[in-house]
Amino acid sequence: MGKRYQPIQNKDAFGFFDAVVGEGKAVYEVVGALRDGAQIFILANAGDITIAGEDHKKYLLLTNSHNGTLACQMFFTPVRVVCANTLAMALANDTVERFYTRHTTNALARIDVAKEILGLTNNWYEEFKETADRLSTLQLPSGETPLLLKAALGVPLELSFDLISTRARNQMEEMASVIENGVGLDNQSIKGSRWAAYNGVVEYVDHHKSYNHPERPDSRVNGSMLGSGNMVKARAWKYLTK
Repeated sequence: MGKRYQPIQNKDAFGFFDAVVGEGKAVYEVVGALRDGAQIFILANAGDITIAGEDHKKYLLLTNSHNGTLACQMFFTPVRVVCANTLAMALANDTVERFYTRHTTNALARIDVAKEILGLTNNWYEEFKETADRLSTLQLPSGETPLLLKAALGVPLELSFDLISTRARNQMEEMASVIENGVGLDNQSIKGSRWAAYNGVVEYVDHHKSYNHPERPDSRVNGSMLGSGNMVKARAWKYLTK
């Protein structure tokens, strides 16, 4: 690491999170370590919202690394309760409230800045709910599903199916199956909608997608929340909301 690199200990990161959240505005629910402690996270429950008649949990996530792979950061991440799906549209929106701090001296001295960026109000979730509710009223024509699948996997939209790699084709087929038959996607309030399609992609990422180290219990958590799976969700959200 460079000379300016300073480790942020778990105690300090969690203390910072506590100072930002503060005043009983959220309840800590999960703390975890990934990759043998190289990455850590803490998840705070900030209440509930309802989208198209379904319950969703509002979470604020802090994550940090001890191997230089991640800056210490905080951002919002909703969870669809019916299928325990961790939604992730944050990376698809460059304007989303997200707080970063590098591993340098006084890295965690910016509590007021974090509060201002994150807002710790309902503004972000109100915008998210408005967008999700709108997507639940917009149907996704079956002929457009292949374009969504390509976008989610980062495949050029104009690339013909026979030129796509076998691995990507297999992923597209499995993802299409989940979009068609995913948990709770037969709910009449969302069936066939762009919102249902997005949740199908997320269910695939969280519960079906293969990750690099399937023997490691934290591989899926890391991949779906912070790694390659998270990018699949983000690209799908960006395509569906364009």
